[in-house]
Amino acid sequence: MPLRIHKHSKRATRNKKGSNNGSLIPIYNIHDNFISEDHPPKQVYVTICDVGSVKGPHLHLKRWGYFTCIKGNIRVIVQNNGIYEDYFSGEDYDYATIEIPPGHPLLFKTLPMSSHM
Repeated sequence: MPLRIHKHSKRATRNKKGSNNGSLIPIYNIHDNFISEDHPPKQVYVTICDVGSVKGPHLHLKRWGYFTCIKGNIRVIVQNNGIYEDYFSGEDYDYATIEIPPGHPLLFKTLPMSSHM
């Protein structure tokens, strides 16, 4: 079963004079209809992982997970029916949000920019 992924566009923001003043990346928007009402987020937090480091493995038996890399890139390795699958998020991957159902072990590793391993 492939995991669901929802890509996001980085959007420029402007001040009242119309000049660029930064950007935003939408992570969760109820109007996207990506996250089911049956399992809405109960926590939202930022995890910081040093370049080349690994976080995990993690296993949540009851809770859904949603991972979006907002700076740099990550490779998410998910065990699905005994098979390991790779998913990617971050600046080179349209800030994709990766949905992880309960019962699927995963770990993630930071990647160098422009790395499509």
